[in-house]
Amino acid sequence: MGVGRDRFYFPPPSTSTDYDSMVDKVEGISEGIASAEETRQIRDSVGKLQEGQEALNNRTDLLSPLLDYGSAYASTANGITNTGQFSYSNQIGPMQACHIANGRLILEEKGLWNLSARIYIDYTVSPIGLDVAWEVRVLAPDGSIFSTTEDVYTGGSAQTREINTSVVVPDAGYQVQVYVRTLLVGRWIRGGDHRSRLTVQHISRSTESPI
Repeated sequence: MGVGRDRFYFPPPSTSTDYDSMVDKVEGISEGIASAEETRQIRDSVGKLQEGQEALNNRTDLLSPLLDYGSAYASTANGITNTGQFSYSNQIGPMQACHIANGRLILEEKGLWNLSARIYIDYTVSPIGLDVAWEVRVLAPDGSIFSTTEDVYTGGSAQTREINTSVVVPDAGYQVQVYVRTLLVGRWIRGGDHRSRLTVQHISRSTESPI
């Protein structure tokens, strides 16, 4: 049997209400496409900004001679699914009076430093064992723990967490480490320049304790 044109005929809307409804649907689809395009553009812009910072890794001339600073992120290959050190192995931006070694930032000057760390905890479907405990550790040159600041997240959804703290060290060579103490086996702490960051900023060379 032949296929007639009438089988693909769609009658026009019978009322202005029907017409308005169709227009609303078309506009909604258009807005959805626009939103998706805007999201893509935003992601591309963020990627360009991050790449721009890495291009400045050797530009210590951009830092004040009085300001020692350094920042690093964990590569995607450095994501972990168990407890232990979360390694920040990739420099992002210029560094002065500090350097990366073994996934940690090494402070090359004594005195007061501000420390900032960010991690991304992936979601889990497990109804138990939801606590994620992690900390910023400052290790003495011999590897012993000198100072710690802890954060605990309880929940199954994905979450970005930050620790902001400060430390006074008496000598150069102290190490800033991010350590995960409690983590459900199989749950990810993800790496990536947009998810993770470890930053140190030298405030003064005094060894007086901060207020």
